[in-house]
Amino acid sequence: MTPEDIQWPDLAPGATPVMHHGTLLGRPFEELARIAALSGCSALTLPPNMARDLAKGASGRSGKDAISIAADYGIALTHLDPIMCWLPRWQPDPTNGALPLDIYDVPLDDVFRATDALGIGSISILGAFPPGSNSITEIMDNFGRLCERAARHAVRCDIEFVPFWGIADLATAWHILQQVNAPNTGIMFDFWHYCRGKRDDDLLRSIPGERIAGVQFDDGWMTKPAERNIYEDTGAFRAPPGQGEMPIREVTAILREMNALKNIGPEILSAEIYAMSGEEVARTCRESMTWALS
Repeated sequence: MTPEDIQWPDLAPGATPVMHHGTLLGRPFEELARIAALSGCSALTLPPNMARDLAKGASGRSGKDAISIAADYGIALTHLDPIMCWLPRWQPDPTNGALPLDIYDVPLDDVFRATDALGIGSISILGAFPPGSNSITEIMDNFGRLCERAARHAVRCDIEFVPFWGIADLATAWHILQQVNAPNTGIMFDFWHYCRGKRDDDLLRSIPGERIAGVQFDDGWMTKPAERNIYEDTGAFRAPPGQGEMPIREVTAILREMNALKNIGPEILSAEIYAMSGEEVARTCRESMTWALS
């Protein structure tokens, strides 16, 4: 089965179905490509540490080998997700819980070596630092410099807002993009972050659809149980679209009106998903994306 054999409903012309690697956490590279294809995707994102190791040939494969392996499944490597260490004070607040920083603590030199070697054209930018630890001026200055550097590698920088970190909502992300005014920028829109944060549908409608660079589909619950820290809640207890409380179809309709459903796919950070076979994950992704888009 290849991506051509599987069609998600109501995709806009030119839209790309993307498997976000967070759905497949802990699986080896070739398995990521295989499950992405079984899910109906034609593109795959990579975490920074895996992209770095593939580019360096750490597993005995070159960057060209990785591109070829993915292509055998009908998969393109399009996006590196996420970059955290793009400004001096980038570390998250450890009191929120343990975060596997080895995945994300990849120097920018290695990031851009990886995008060059793997032909990756975009990276997600997270402001993982605690709110208030960097001023908005510092954030914009560092983001602007990052965009300038990325442009030299033909790479786009997409801000992903996260409600418990330093770039917390759509309004802040959009303000940064407007002020920096770099041509190679966009917003990575994640349903969980939008619905659990400061949801603002009027603001969303006001943003040009072409500035929404990608959409990560997931679902979940609107409040965090007291017994979980925030990283457990967001990293292991999300749900496939349609199996939580979030207004997935309602917000999808807004994004469709904006012509913003271009690079779209599942990012379901779930312990239940991680325990499934590849075939079960693929079926879950196909069914939940079909539900969300119908």
